[in-house]
Amino acid sequence: MPLMMDDDMEVDIDDLFGDGAGLSLPTRPPSKELHQRIDDLRGSGCCQRFCMGPQLKKAQVTATKFPRLSTLLIAFATTAKQLRTVRAVIDWGFPKASDKIAPASLPLNPSIKTRHLAVTSWLHETSGETLNASHMESSMVQLTHLEFLPPSSDASSSRITPPTIMTVRSHLPTSIDHYNQDVHTIVDRWEVREKSQSIHPAFEQLSSRRNSVGVQAGPVAFLKKLESFTINKVLLASQPMNLGRVICFAYSDSSVEYRDRNTMNEVFTDGDLDRVWHLSQIGFSYTEDEPCLQVALSPSYCSIVQIQNDGKVKWKQLDYHMGDIGSSMDDAQYAGVVAALALSCASAVLTNVNYDDLLATAYKYAKNNLGYDWLIELSRILKRGVDYLEESHFDILIRNTTIQLCLSIQNSLGFKGEFNPRTFPSKFAWIVLQLRNIVVLVTMAANMKVPGPNNEKATPLEDPEVINLLVGSVRWVLDLMAWITDTLLALPSTLPSNISLTDISLLSLPELLTHLRATNTISLHLLLSSPSRGFLLAICRRLQHLDFIARKAITHHIPGASPVTPQGQPAQPPLLSPSLRAAYMQIATLTSSTIIRVKTFETLLSTLTSLIKSSYASHNPPLSGSPTAEKARNVLEMKMLFGGEIPNAFTPVIVELFKGIPGSKSPPSSEDNEKKETEENGKEIGLLAAVREEIEPAKLWFADFIMLEVDEDQMSVAKRKGLRKTMDCFRKAWLFDPPPSSSKSNLPPDDKTKDQAARGSRNNRWRRCARCAAVMEDILSQRQALQWLIMQQRRCFCSGYWDTLGVGDVVA
Repeated sequence: MPLMMDDDMEVDIDDLFGDGAGLSLPTRPPSKELHQRIDDLRGSGCCQRFCMGPQLKKAQVTATKFPRLSTLLIAFATTAKQLRTVRAVIDWGFPKASDKIAPASLPLNPSIKTRHLAVTSWLHETSGETLNASHMESSMVQLTHLEFLPPSSDASSSRITPPTIMTVRSHLPTSIDHYNQDVHTIVDRWEVREKSQSIHPAFEQLSSRRNSVGVQAGPVAFLKKLESFTINKVLLASQPMNLGRVICFAYSDSSVEYRDRNTMNEVFTDGDLDRVWHLSQIGFSYTEDEPCLQVALSPSYCSIVQIQNDGKVKWKQLDYHMGDIGSSMDDAQYAGVVAALALSCASAVLTNVNYDDLLATAYKYAKNNLGYDWLIELSRILKRGVDYLEESHFDILIRNTTIQLCLSIQNSLGFKGEFNPRTFPSKFAWIVLQLRNIVVLVTMAANMKVPGPNNEKATPLEDPEVINLLVGSVRWVLDLMAWITDTLLALPSTLPSNISLTDISLLSLPELLTHLRATNTISLHLLLSSPSRGFLLAICRRLQHLDFIARKAITHHIPGASPVTPQGQPAQPPLLSPSLRAAYMQIATLTSSTIIRVKTFETLLSTLTSLIKSSYASHNPPLSGSPTAEKARNVLEMKMLFGGEIPNAFTPVIVELFKGIPGSKSPPSSEDNEKKETEENGKEIGLLAAVREEIEPAKLWFADFIMLEVDEDQMSVAKRKGLRKTMDCFRKAWLFDPPPSSSKSNLPPDDKTKDQAARGSRNNRWRRCARCAAVMEDILSQRQALQWLIMQQRRCFCSGYWDTLGVGDVVA
């Protein structure tokens, strides 16, 4: 760019200041804390170490496990600047004939054998085993990291990248009093390779003369030095990802880079939306704000934790800093985000690592249909079906962890706070997850056998504490059945005038879905979706079995007991203990006084299932009878499970379900019941109308469903707040909230003392789910049956992890 001077002299600025290069301000010098951190890394290392002798400096291990043997590749750097590799084989000493013996009962007699593989110098600038580095700065002859990268495959070819040793040396200016830009890190790499040994022809002739067969020499390991590279930053941590094909580097200035494993070129910078597997590829990044001393990448590779200069820990999640991500799958950026979320979540699930940070990232962008599109894509990747129309036994449904995974995500994305309404998909998922947990709990209590005091197998149904624990779950399920029936009977009266549930010509399924979403009415989806209907059928059958045992136990003897006399003759069955009889009496009372009988509700579900089968078969094209049809039906069931559209094939099913149900918004009276019976006498009625004939509508109208926590109107929410109680998601019983923390209140000193005493009066601590915020009392019991059931609740019903709170605390 020319610059005109006063004396008509033309001067080019590029000649004065360079060829267009921008001027940069000096970077802030490294802090004292960073100097101390690097010194700590040089002195002790931040990786695993093996103490193998005075010459040992650091060691990193990669392992391949075998049934009886474990093979380790060990790399260690010595103070003599040597990089050595050793293969170690651990023999656990298992007995040879141990195939039918439980592994936990096998005696261990481990032994280790090592074999030297290769050696080189990790300070490649100079040679010789005893290196004189007086000409180099002392910081550059000290390692801060020693990493052993496992083998990986190249996605674009069939080449397998061998195990690779990586060393890191960071340089900091010796003085921290001046601004100095000479900050950099050198990364060196060596591949652990093998080469075959060649034998001189003379030895082969010697072998043939003696009529002996020569043995081919085995391969020899060696370390192949790869090209080093320098980064003008201080490297604090590195982590392989994407099956070892990409290495994530984290630096002291809080920046993060991703580099190709083989070329070490920086990746995730092209913004290619056609090949996406991680959010960092499509514009998501971490905020670079403050320097840090240590960095750790989450197991899902979607968040980081930093230790800052002041010693505080800071968690960072990926954010999109380039505007809006879009709102539909037609938008390339939005589709890329959905694909990245699905692939990252699937990778986390398949490697059994936590993905809560991924949920936190998605939560900020969970508008429109992001959660729905994410779950659809995730289900396709995991390739697990959600169609259980033909399933008569529910073990496969219960064991389908993909359904629990998807419902957990669906539940989390729509959670707005304890007393705030959930979204339609979240409310649906929340109910189904709790229902699934109760099915598992009751099934285990009925089927498992627990060793008794004399090594006798006993069923938990003989323990009164177990029965008392199940009482809450039974009450919750019975209330759920009544609430579903109540909301379905009231649904026709809440619809707009242009929608009819009994006239096919006026039944628009898209408009119906819009109304259900607007009013958060999930009952219809609970019945139409095969997984949720399957859980309802499963719990109905288990409750009927439990009710049968309760009534039999009360009138006869302890369930499952078959005593005999010493002579081998049957003895008089033992009578129930008072505590066990009282526990079973609670079950029998609940099932006999319920608004809707379990058998009635099961009949409704079974008849509805038959109607759905028939509708699927008569649909054009048919949705049953062939693999192609079943695949298409699975897609329809998937959409319903995630709160989406209702299939067109369900139109006649809905008409049959609501046939004979008029709209009414006033409490029913005995005159209304008589008029209803007169009008409908001799007329065909639908499924819900048949259920209504077997219940008392007045009881349904005045029923209190506060235990379900599903009603979201202001009056119901205010009533729940006024209780000052929290639902125990395991026992399905109310827990009294402790008084507010005195540290957060303005109480006088004497009142604060009383407040603290009240908070400490609660003996059992709470567990709160870190994902969905559900609460469970931390129960410790000496009764084996009860403790075994509690052990099954190691994780929340949403599969989240528990956070055990202090006594008197309600949040962490």
